[in-house]
Amino acid sequence: MAGRGIHGFRLPPRKVRVREKYLNITFVLPGFIPSKKNRQIPIIVKKGETINEVSGLIDQCRKGQINFDQLHDLVIGAIQNLRAAIVNSSEYQEWEKGAKELVLQQAATFAETYRKQNLSFPIKQAKVKIYHYWTDNNIRDNSGKAEGIHDLLVSAGILLDDSWQCLTPNEADAELYKGEIIKPLTEVTVIAYNW
Repeated sequence: MAGRGIHGFRLPPRKVRVREKYLNITFVLPGFIPSKKNRQIPIIVKKGETINEVSGLIDQCRKGQINFDQLHDLVIGAIQNLRAAIVNSSEYQEWEKGAKELVLQQAATFAETYRKQNLSFPIKQAKVKIYHYWTDNNIRDNSGKAEGIHDLLVSAGILLDDSWQCLTPNEADAELYKGEIIKPLTEVTVIAYNW
């Protein structure tokens, strides 16, 4: 078997996808992009008002309306209706809503420009290149911002999904432009291979 050995593992030769036609579609997003994974909030999702429900059950038991065994079973049932979930912060949700509108406006321009090439959304295979123009030297999470941008492109209907079959390879880079620009900008280039 051809390939190379690294750290005791035999890696097969890397496969190279042959892409005969492609289009570059560049979106520009102004402002700071919140990192999706670093802005998620854990919440408890419940059916009904579980705390009020349990408190009411305890009162019923005190008044003799239900016995302790019934109280136990009902409290366990109320607790079983609880589940944990992760949601995006309101800051991220606000950014996503505004960015989606902007991306859809820019996509309409590309659809018109590439009408003769039969460009249609969603794109089934693409490479995404992200470049951030920062106005300050704060530490930022490129991968978290890339995840949010990928999800935005899927939500806006630009990309079919963000699986490896649709979205590969990916790049994310950034540099400082203090004094050169007034506000941060992000350039997102979608290189469409199959549309």
